[in-house]
Amino acid sequence: FPVTIGFVEGQMIDQIVRRIRGTRSQGYADGLMEISRRDAEGMVRTAINHVASVSRQMAYEANSDIVGGWVFLATLDSRVTVTCASLSGREFPLGRGPQPPRHVNCRSTSIPKIMSWRELGLSDDEIDPGTRASLDGQVPADLSFSDWLGSKPAKLQDEVLGATRGEMFRAKKITVDRFTDNRGRVYTLDELRKKGRVIVTGK
Repeated sequence: FPVTIGFVEGQMIDQIVRRIRGTRSQGYADGLMEISRRDAEGMVRTAINHVASVSRQMAYEANSDIVGGWVFLATLDSRVTVTCASLSGREFPLGRGPQPPRHVNCRSTSIPKIMSWRELGLSDDEIDPGTRASLDGQVPADLSFSDWLGSKPAKLQDEVLGATRGEMFRAKKITVDRFTDNRGRVYTLDELRKKGRVIVTGK
């Protein structure tokens, strides 16, 4: 409830955390929960992401005449989880698919899959995809997570994927999007070894 109110009122994370946890001057007796600041921030950030995600999906569905689906988008840096990295760039039908947040403090988001000019019966010329933020600054908006991560040092790849998955990725046995199923569940290493259909070479 405090998170929803704070989101609607445009409050900062700190303001919502104070509503939940209380203030030091009052000995935190004016708060709603006995919780550490770190846990409160994680809860608030995750809840806000959830509210924003639901709102975006409602907007997409309300504009289904021009929105053909939605795309999962993860943050291009070393703090992203395997789950979000693997889902990044995947397209899903409206109202379906593993929507963010996928975990506590998830920073992933979604963007609409706008129909092409041709699909809308207009010009053949398409809009430039633009750019998006990354660890390195602005990069093409349609840059896949695998392509971005493939340009990084092995150390950073291992930070994101783990040593074994990183080795598999560098050996081009598997792309980042194949580390999870369509629901966003991360395959275990044993499952990756057993599922020959998951290990794809040259992609």
